[in-house]
Amino acid sequence: MLPVRRSKIAVLGGGSWGTTTASVISRQCDAMLWARDAQIVDEINQHHTNARYLADATLHPKLTATSTLKVAVENADAVLIAVPSSHFREVLVNALPDMPRDIPVISLSKGLEKGSRMRMTEIIRDVSPHCIPGVLTGPNLAREIVAGQA
Repeated sequence: MLPVRRSKIAVLGGGSWGTTTASVISRQCDAMLWARDAQIVDEINQHHTNARYLADATLHPKLTATSTLKVAVENADAVLIAVPSSHFREVLVNALPDMPRDIPVISLSKGLEKGSRMRMTEIIRDVSPHCIPGVLTGPNLAREIVAGQA
């Protein structure tokens, strides 16, 4: 029997929701979290915590983080974006050159883009029509979810 390959998932955004989602995903997949802040990246990799956004939470030990966008997305089977809607387009455009084609790009971000008033899935279609747009929505209970209470 062939071993099952673990999916590689990139989560872009080191805030509470991105970190929580990446930690949960890392239970069953190879999750790589991208954050702009090198201190957050180091804390996740060394201590399995993100005290700035999730005080007292211990993250899954298999979760890894990077501050290099290319490293996060270059071999991903799917990309989840959990950044403020005001930065969503910029992050996606910067990630696209290094992302595999025809993979799911899933928004975890709330709101509309200022100016265009586009939903995040519309931005995905606009700048990367070859990707498969998706959205994960619902109550944002990051602290409860990362603690395994929800």
